[in-house]
Amino acid sequence: MVIDNVVSSRTDFDVLDPNEVASVTLLKDAATATVYGSRASNGVLVVTTRSGGSNQKPVFGYKSFLTTSRTTYPIQSYTATDELTYKNNQYKHQQELAGQPVTILPYDQVAFDYYKNKSYQLMDHLWRNPASQQHDLSVSGGTDKLNYFMLAGFNKSRGSFDKTDYNRYNFRSKVEAKISENLKIGLNISGYRRSGDRFYWPYDGEESTTLQDFYRATFNWTRL
Repeated sequence: MVIDNVVSSRTDFDVLDPNEVASVTLLKDAATATVYGSRASNGVLVVTTRSGGSNQKPVFGYKSFLTTSRTTYPIQSYTATDELTYKNNQYKHQQELAGQPVTILPYDQVAFDYYKNKSYQLMDHLWRNPASQQHDLSVSGGTDKLNYFMLAGFNKSRGSFDKTDYNRYNFRSKVEAKISENLKIGLNISGYRRSGDRFYWPYDGEESTTLQDFYRATFNWTRL
């Protein structure tokens, strides 16, 4: 991966603000392998960031978006009453397979009455509707001797579960000056800071965002 002619990592690409990207090109040919060596065996992703325009008055830009999501179906879950019914049915099935008569179930009406007012949906306590917002402020312009582009951005995302939030701050300052017909100099500075909440869950990798194991554990967690 190459960003503004600098070989970069996946992390550098992930933290780019879409509003600072001018173009993305995938190169995959013999010439690419000649330039970048064995690292280009699967192709090279070339990213070019935005620049200011020549003979252009300062242009200020502000972009913002806010998104939120809602489930279209109730989140799959079950209550203590559902678990009692399941365990009784499971016991009956095991007895029938063993050829044994079913006379007494593990959980009688007393147990059902006890948990009747103690049933709850676990997802009502864990799930929350996710939301995301982003704000970008930029300025670009230039003359026939100098052009510039500057951007500062902020992204905040609220996850579906508690302690799954993500925040990112980033900036880019790109200045190019024409010293003579044969000489140009430029300064391209960028930086970011990101932070993410994540509860301790030892069964996924540190960078994993799937939370599949966590969801499965909460669904199978006993309600009794």
